[in-house]
Amino acid sequence: MIPHVIFKEQGVGIETTIPYFLYQEIDISFLSHSAKPKNGEVFQKLNSAPKKVTVVTSTTNSKPMKGISIAQLKAMQQKKQEESKRLEEIKVQVKEAAVKRKAVEERKRVEEEKVKVMAEENNKTTKMTSNFNRLGLFSKQDKKTGVIREKDATNNQLKETEFKSPICCILGHVDTGKTKLLDKLRESDVQGSEAGGITQQIGATFFPTNVLSSKCGVAISDLPGILIIDTPGHESFSNLRSRGSSLCDLAILVVDIVHGLEPQTIESIQLLKQKRTPFIVALNKIDRIYNWKSVSYRKFSECLVAQKDESKREFEKLLHGTINDNGILKENDKIAVSGFEGPIVTTIRTLLVPQPLKELRVKSLYQSVRKVRASMGIKIVANSLENALAGSKLYVINEELPESKAMELLEEDISSIMSHVETVEEGVHVAASTLGAMEALLSFLKKEKISVASVSLGRIKKKDILKCSAMSNKFNRIVLSFDVPIDKELQELADSLSTKVFVAPIIYHLLDFHKKFVHTLSESDKLQNAAEAIFPVKFRILPNCVFMSRSPLVLGVEIEKGTLKINTPVCVFKSKEVVRLGVVTSIEEKKKPVQQAGRGKQVAIKIEIGKNDAPRCLDRHFSVDDMIYSVLTRRSIDLLKLYFMDELQDDHAELIVFLKKKFDII
Repeated sequence: MIPHVIFKEQGVGIETTIPYFLYQEIDISFLSHSAKPKNGEVFQKLNSAPKKVTVVTSTTNSKPMKGISIAQLKAMQQKKQEESKRLEEIKVQVKEAAVKRKAVEERKRVEEEKVKVMAEENNKTTKMTSNFNRLGLFSKQDKKTGVIREKDATNNQLKETEFKSPICCILGHVDTGKTKLLDKLRESDVQGSEAGGITQQIGATFFPTNVLSSKCGVAISDLPGILIIDTPGHESFSNLRSRGSSLCDLAILVVDIVHGLEPQTIESIQLLKQKRTPFIVALNKIDRIYNWKSVSYRKFSECLVAQKDESKREFEKLLHGTINDNGILKENDKIAVSGFEGPIVTTIRTLLVPQPLKELRVKSLYQSVRKVRASMGIKIVANSLENALAGSKLYVINEELPESKAMELLEEDISSIMSHVETVEEGVHVAASTLGAMEALLSFLKKEKISVASVSLGRIKKKDILKCSAMSNKFNRIVLSFDVPIDKELQELADSLSTKVFVAPIIYHLLDFHKKFVHTLSESDKLQNAAEAIFPVKFRILPNCVFMSRSPLVLGVEIEKGTLKINTPVCVFKSKEVVRLGVVTSIEEKKKPVQQAGRGKQVAIKIEIGKNDAPRCLDRHFSVDDMIYSVLTRRSIDLLKLYFMDELQDDHAELIVFLKKKFDII
């Protein structure tokens, strides 16, 4: 039998019966609205306001049960809604708990990963320490000096080995990524710390064999490691590339695959061929190939296979298109080096080597050793080395090489370098911190056609300022200092003597400073002498373009040679007579005023005479067919040569020669 629910309206006698399963879904509000028939039962329309209805559950052929009120039914529904709401809240709580549990598991995984990485790093450190102990390098820091000393005084020498560390030189064009590649191996940022991001000095980094083994996946050999020399790539530093390549046993030639063989790349190849140095080519920046998909630390062979066909084709297309270099240095060795005032002879007090994977040029803690075998970048602590000439040679004085011979070799070395320095009587003074920097700067200035009168290495001296200030041409009273600071007292002296000093850590900035300063001086001189510096000009009157035939003359003209400027005095030549027409006071081109007009321009001009001069008339003093010229003097020609040479062209020179004869100027 199917259970039913009976709704009775009290006082009216209306009775509505619905199946019980429909009652479970029904909304009580329907009782006051029209209802549709369901399962053969008829819902009667209740037009009046909500009334108290008795609800009785029953089954067919059963007696009516005691009914419940509408309020009770609503309470039951409200309770059901609250249960549904609680169920939804429980679901949300379960979901939040799941998220929290997942976060806890993720933190746990990260912690485990961190512990694993730290264990690997500790293992690397242990291996590195073991390897340096094998080399005789120790790691106890002196609290007073900050220098790392040996742990055991009885184990204070490098182990003897039949091999020296090979030297590898990195060469290539500027901005091919040489220093960046080393930064990747060192896990450093030397390139980012360099002035302008450009390498301007030779750098050296020692890579122990165990580090190379862990990074490159090769077995540790009997070699102590590899010393890698980083060289500048700009064209001005060819001497530093030459020195670097002369030291190395092998080389890496870094090539930007997109740009191919650039000038300094070709130069590097020639250097390596001359010295018969074996080298490999490293094609860098392949990720710049169109649509190339990069994956870090992926083998190149695997990476190439994964590329799209167009990227592969593009790749194939581009593809085809201070160093101890020999012997041993020990504490207490007597050495000879070049100095600013001549050769220096001194005794080594301490030998310092950089820590593993530390660039020699970057300040950091150094390890102290008693003896070092080639090849290794080192720092030497000794008396009088503050005046040593960076970039010069160093000799160990012993029985085979006496002191006199060493000093002779050093003087020959410096003489050889300085013999290539081209100086003139009038020019700027150049200062640099090292020989390599000096050679690079001189080469750069020569290409820019900047004359050099004198040079100095190391700090700028008073005599350099005095010599520079004595230049007769003020454009040459300039000191260009490449990474050499100037003392405050000397700067004040230079200012008092109208001598400009420019200091910059980047070679190109010095040129920018020089150009800007010279341009400013030149423009100032031009402004001061513009009134007397008359430019040569030749022009003719255009047909039907005489607008005023009597002074002040207004004419339409075309410039045939030279340059016409405002305030230019002009004339015509009549047989042996020079007829002065006045001074050009205004120039208009296409109804707009201009300051000057060059060759080929058609302009309207106004020519006025002085207060005491007689007016000039067309057909009396000149005709429309006459050529009109500027009036030159000896003074105006001299001013042009002195301050306006950069504006003079061939047609100006021709006119000056012609007008000098016309005006009898010697």
